[in-house]
Amino acid sequence: MWPDDGWVACCVEHDIAYWCGGSADDRWRADNELLLCIRDCCSGNLARVTENLEKGNGALPILLHDEEFGRAFTGNLRSFAKSLDSIGKKLDDGTGTAGKLINDPSLFDAANRLAVGVNESALLRWLIKDRQKAGIQKEYDEYTRTPTPTPHASVAK
Repeated sequence: MWPDDGWVACCVEHDIAYWCGGSADDRWRADNELLLCIRDCCSGNLARVTENLEKGNGALPILLHDEEFGRAFTGNLRSFAKSLDSIGKKLDDGTGTAGKLINDPSLFDAANRLAVGVNESALLRWLIKDRQKAGIQKEYDEYTRTPTPTPHASVAK
């Protein structure tokens, strides 16, 4: 959900004006009223953004003024985009487990039939719940056996 500093009401009024129809002049007036409404309700936000830019607060001034950081950030962003593209292509092509699950409905159908079968069997339901409890107990036991670090007492000289 977008934050609303009053501008949503501006959009609603504009949409109603368009929905009601009217001439080109009516639509022009509605567009102009939308611009004025947004200016009036949101000018404080713009002032805060401008003030933060001038003070150097936040990430945007760093990106704007620190060329080395900006280049590194842009490089990381490009690398991330390439990785994301590679993942997307693999998913689309059906490569790997996730790609097969997405592209092969028979895998979902088989898993669904298995889940239904397990759910209909009292013995299998009990076995699964029992193993879940055993796994939770094992994790708990390992967690409680792990010694917690104690702060070191200061050494008197």
